Amino acid sequence: MRAHTSKTKSPRLHRLVLGMDVGQGKNYEEVRNSMLLDVPIMKSSHLKPKLLRYWTYFRRGHGVYLAFALSFLNFAVIQWRLLIEQVDFLEALFQHFYVFTIIFFVTYVPLATIIGWIDYKRGAMPVDAFLGARASPWAKDLAKAFILLAEGKNEEVVEIMKKWARK
Repeated sequence: MRAHTSKTKSPRLHRLVLGMDVGQGKNYEEVRNSMLLDVPIMKSSHLKPKLLRYWTYFRRGHGVYLAFALSFLNFAVIQWRLLIEQVDFLEALFQHFYVFTIIFFVTYVPLATIIGWIDYKRGAMPVDAFLGARASPWAKDLAKAFILLAEGKNEEVVEIMKKWARK
């Protein structure tokens, strides 16, 4: 039985020998080359970045969206149970949880947005971004490369940036 060989030469394909019949006047190399089958096998060097990428997607989805939604709902329930149900005039004002949730959402989201905008423009965000850039090896190399590029030292720029290029 002869195995089908693929014409593509992908680095992700690993050749697997299925079997050999050397007794029919063919040498070992001819039989081996005719019996090779391209089988996709994920190398460990490809598996680690993929797992790390999925881990990053999970953290982003959990931390930014799902945990945020749950914590927002949890915060509203706690305010309802500890504040609204305990203060008589607030309980008379908000007779149902859904009314409180709507009013809470309509006031809390714009207020949090305004506070976030102020922090982003004038608060800690510019300082955080500056400190993050100073700690980042990529940002340091990029800044150095821009300076060298402005000075016309293109070969040095290429050498610095080679380590950040994909192989």
